[in-house]
Amino acid sequence: LASNAVAALTSNELNSLGGSSIAKLSTAGVAGLASKTIAGLSTSAASYLSSAQVQSLTSDQLNSISSASLIKLNTSGFGNLTSLTVAGLSSNTLNSLTSSQVSKLDSSGIARLTSNVIAGVSSNTLNVMSTSQLRAIDVVGIASISSSTIASLSSNVLNSFSVNQFNQLDVSGIARLSTAAVAGLTSETLNALTSSEVAVLSTAGIAGLSSASVAGLNSI
Repeated sequence: LASNAVAALTSNELNSLGGSSIAKLSTAGVAGLASKTIAGLSTSAASYLSSAQVQSLTSDQLNSISSASLIKLNTSGFGNLTSLTVAGLSSNTLNSLTSSQVSKLDSSGIARLTSNVIAGVSSNTLNVMSTSQLRAIDVVGIASISSSTIASLSSNVLNSFSVNQFNQLDVSGIARLSTAAVAGLTSETLNALTSSEVAVLSTAGIAGLSSASVAGLNSI
């Protein structure tokens, strides 16, 4: 099919194609599919899209796909999304992706996510991001993270933040960190905390700090 013919397909027509036929659709045609067509993409049709086809999808298209179909998209395709496409993803889309799909997202695209989007990103999504992805979030975005989301962050995430990022976290969220999250903090992270942040850490968490973390403390 020519690109314009592909772009004109309805969701019913697209979903009725066999796997081999879907895989042969041009990337230009797939990129031209209407959002309402993409919104009706079935899980089976989504699973047949190739990495190159997924890469060709726009942020508007990805934001239109159902959660059930999003997780069926070729994971490697997410690693080739442009930074502009990643920057246009909604928090709902980001929260619907699998951990493997999230891990593929370009850090420079994450750096361009708005604070409104970051505010809606769940702790589950943040907890599977790499250090480079987390470090890419600007301080305005970090400051927009709710206390309830902060409360569920893992020590791996907290230890990945820069000093400037950590100091933008809502203190009331830090006060709600789990015992395990506090106990997993490194001495580098602890030494970077402000006095008000240290003051709200759970005593049970502090009691659970590793000997290596305690040995590296300046004071607490």
